[in-house]
Amino acid sequence: MPKDQAAQNKKNSIIKGVAVGIVSAGLILSLGSLIYGQAMSNKVLYGTKIGSVDVGGFGYAELFTTIKSESSNILTTPLKLSDQAQIVTLSDLGVEIDTDYLTDQVLENGKNSSVFNQLVSNLNILTKGQTIPWQLKAGAETQEKLSNLVSGQVYSPVDAKFTINNNLVAIEPAKDGMAVDVDGTLATLASRMNEEQPTSFEIKLATIPPVVDLVDLEPVLSQAVDIASQDLVLNYDGQKFTISQTELISWLAPIKNQDNTFGLQYNEGNLRTSLDQISQDTNKAPRAKQVSATDGSVISQGLAGKELDVDAAIKDITESLSLRVGDTGTSGEVQLVVKEVEAPVKEVQPKLAFGTGNAGLYDGKYIEVDLSNQVLYQFNGDQQIAHYIVSTGAWGTPTPIGTFAINNKSPRAYSSTYGLYMPYWMAFIGSSYGLHELPEWPNGYKEGQNHLGTPVSHGCVRLGEGAAGALYAWADIGTPVVIHN
Repeated sequence: MPKDQAAQNKKNSIIKGVAVGIVSAGLILSLGSLIYGQAMSNKVLYGTKIGSVDVGGFGYAELFTTIKSESSNILTTPLKLSDQAQIVTLSDLGVEIDTDYLTDQVLENGKNSSVFNQLVSNLNILTKGQTIPWQLKAGAETQEKLSNLVSGQVYSPVDAKFTINNNLVAIEPAKDGMAVDVDGTLATLASRMNEEQPTSFEIKLATIPPVVDLVDLEPVLSQAVDIASQDLVLNYDGQKFTISQTELISWLAPIKNQDNTFGLQYNEGNLRTSLDQISQDTNKAPRAKQVSATDGSVISQGLAGKELDVDAAIKDITESLSLRVGDTGTSGEVQLVVKEVEAPVKEVQPKLAFGTGNAGLYDGKYIEVDLSNQVLYQFNGDQQIAHYIVSTGAWGTPTPIGTFAINNKSPRAYSSTYGLYMPYWMAFIGSSYGLHELPEWPNGYKEGQNHLGTPVSHGCVRLGEGAAGALYAWADIGTPVVIHN
């Protein structure tokens, strides 16, 4: 065999051996990775940490319990706000940790469907380790609570707007706002937890730009100048109201077009506010027409009201102002539409008149008791025979309201419930309620005349001495008794 051929064969043999070695090593690594992957399919890969907590080799239950416990510690650990004495916890701020999601994420970390990728992941995590940060999640109130801690540093942006300066329309520049950067604040805090549990934190702020800037309004400044070139007069049913240039400017609002340029529109909310102020001084509510609920007769005539037609007013005003653009000589007066408001019809129960009694309720004898005025009237048809000051039921024991009739009489009845005598008793509801003279105690003591005119009884109608006797002698069994407020 030639010398060169032998050398070539030796070289090929070495290459073949190296290739076989590489393939064998690859197979061994792949097999090892496969076995390792199978063994760790339901466990966390070794070398994995959550923050500073080593969780390598943990199964689901142990991992979940650890995350739950550590989360509780993180959320309840007191934190000092930088440059302040304020102490809070993340739980106080409404911050949360999604333990279910984090548990699943850690278990799946480094596990791929590709054998090669799985091998690379396993080797990287085993040799270099991998830290998964705690995922702090802002709650619904976190933004507000963080903002309250730095309230002096947080403010809303101010859009550029039209204003009146020395009777000239000008643009008031916009101002940036400042707000709490919740995501940035929590992300910074979470990254520090990779080393240790922090004892302080800093609230990060972010600049909030305005929606409308000075350059956005400059192209439509000339339109605003034309619209607010003079005051506007609104004529409401003969009354005139002047809208100043300052108020006119408040009716204008920028609107962003599809090409990101700005145009002008009318601020309907501000327009309505101005018109509502006028309405308060001019609108008149209708007065209801009252009719009897019993026979439909008119008790009192109603009166129609009037009110400003706000929708029509907005249409007429905006059309008039739009005509000013390019033509500052347009009339500055708008006639407002006034609507008549029909008077509603209200059914009412006719009220018995107070003070003089109500004659003619019955053709013959009847008794009327006015609870509001504490007066008893004695009628025969439309003729008043007499009237007396009485004392009716107290607040807790009121005299029944309605139409009744005397059903029995006794010159001196006795109440076993109260241990009192009731001279000239005239019952009108069973034997429980009646008309009688001021009650007497068994020892002869009589309730004083000063009780008359004040509702103090247990529900009966008390009359004074003399009055009760006269009424007793006059009234018959069956005499109607009408009691009302």
